[in-house]
Amino acid sequence: LIKERIIRHLGARAGVEVIDETIAGRLRELIDAHATEQFTLAAASELLERSVPHLIRSFSATFGTSPNAYLIARRIDAARPLLLEGMPIADVAVAVGFYDQAHFTRHFRRHIATTPGRYASRGLRP
Repeated sequence: LIKERIIRHLGARAGVEVIDETIAGRLRELIDAHATEQFTLAAASELLERSVPHLIRSFSATFGTSPNAYLIARRIDAARPLLLEGMPIADVAVAVGFYDQAHFTRHFRRHIATTPGRYASRGLRP
């Protein structure tokens, strides 16, 4: 508590960047709005007028995950209903913002513990 107050008070003079929960929330909103697009942290940095490292530190400290990990999770969440509707895996991958089917499959397996094909064929629900 005391350390936090000192850091807030001294801020940049102490060479310490204060974690900004408001900016972290705004970054999360941007990620949510652009989850299936190729939206970069550099673009977010310009919009939010903060450095990329500051955005990453603030987001990670506030939400307990990196902006990239959050983005991947949002894309996986968007893909699940498309797979259950029967959309081809390659089309789902591109529709939710992955580069290709292999990239999508690797992340999907890591998050869901099965491949997109098995998920779709078994009709697994969250």
